[in-house]
Amino acid sequence: MSGGLVRQKMKYLRFLRKRMNTKPSHGPIHFRSPAKILWRTVRGMIPHKTKRGEAALARLKAYEGVPPPYDRTKRMVIPDALKVLRLQPGHKYCLLGELSKEVGWNYYDTIRELEEKRKEKAKVAYDRRKQLAKLRVKAEKAAEEKLGPQLEILAPIKY
Repeated sequence: MSGGLVRQKMKYLRFLRKRMNTKPSHGPIHFRSPAKILWRTVRGMIPHKTKRGEAALARLKAYEGVPPPYDRTKRMVIPDALKVLRLQPGHKYCLLGELSKEVGWNYYDTIRELEEKRKEKAKVAYDRRKQLAKLRVKAEKAAEEKLGPQLEILAPIKY
């Protein structure tokens, strides 16, 4: 998010002071986890009190880190939301996880450790895939040499 960590923390602490006078449990609810802060931010951007908005919000999934069902899928980014394209060079910014840690989220270190483990496993898997791809190319070349003149027959049918 744009703006330094100190500024964002002050803004969030001001938000934490807002509560219902007679019955604080009636709201507003102040989430500490990054996923829930993001969820609430997105909720403010859509008409969540309509059926359409409610359905859109139900489809939104936000997690801290990359949980197991999604650790094997391809990562995507929203180009319009990239920090490099949105913020001017030299401007301050902070990470949502760091802000959450400052305002009372207790799992920052745990998630960081789990992410490091996931990245190590992903690197091992990636290296293995690269090695297998090299072996496949080598095997295809060997097969082409072995087939020789029969390749001309197979070429028209793109085998």
